[in-house]
Amino acid sequence: LNDAFRVERLIQRAVSPNTLNVAEGKSALMIAAENDCYETMQVLLDHGASVTQTDKFDNIALHYAALAGHFNAVALLLDHHSPLNVVNSSQCTPLMSAAKAGHAAIIRLLLNNDAEMTWELNDNNESALTLAASTGCPETVELILKSVPRNSRCVGALNVALRQAVKSDSKAAVQMLINHGADVNHSDEDNSEVIFEAVKRGCARMARCLKANGAQIDVFDKEGYTPLMRATKANDVEMVVTLIALGTDLGLRYLLAILCVHFKYLET
Repeated sequence: LNDAFRVERLIQRAVSPNTLNVAEGKSALMIAAENDCYETMQVLLDHGASVTQTDKFDNIALHYAALAGHFNAVALLLDHHSPLNVVNSSQCTPLMSAAKAGHAAIIRLLLNNDAEMTWELNDNNESALTLAASTGCPETVELILKSVPRNSRCVGALNVALRQAVKSDSKAAVQMLINHGADVNHSDEDNSEVIFEAVKRGCARMARCLKANGAQIDVFDKEGYTPLMRATKANDVEMVVTLIALGTDLGLRYLLAILCVHFKYLET
């Protein structure tokens, strides 16, 4: 890779700089951008390689450079007027690709070049914010939050991002999202509140963080379990101790659930 001299010789022999790789449908510029072959990219661009050409998944070269985190490659493509807001077949822009991989420097570069930062979720329930939150990288979440307005229209996207941050066990990202307006007690389509995500992943410190920010811990999921019941069923001693210390209700329903779990265990 990055044999710029050989690439130039091939172009001089009438090989098109926009020839696509048959197996993957990628152009030479896409492959060079993905692998940070800066000199080769320069040769290709100087000889008319298209920055708008797409592969079979509707990615342009900027998608590849952004996802791979190659700052100089992204900058070079922007210098050659690459479009910023192209959406691929997964409904991701280059900015979203960078967010998905946690590349803060690339996100900053794209935003500084007026990349569109929309907070709305796509059909995959994703946005740049939710993808950044899924990496657990506080810096990328903070960068993108600066472009997310603090109003009720954004709460849905913030809530999805909050769940992603909890799943990634990023306390800093969780706190940022809550401070920006994410609802710590919202329920998903399964009627499961955020606290259940922390319990499911056995993350006691996340449960403490959510409770400190107002999360209710004596709530029920669609199957009638409380977080404490779920932790007990999973035999997660640390989570059980944590929830009790946080003041969860040790009522009759919980004790009955303990007995049910105990007898099911004995049957096995």
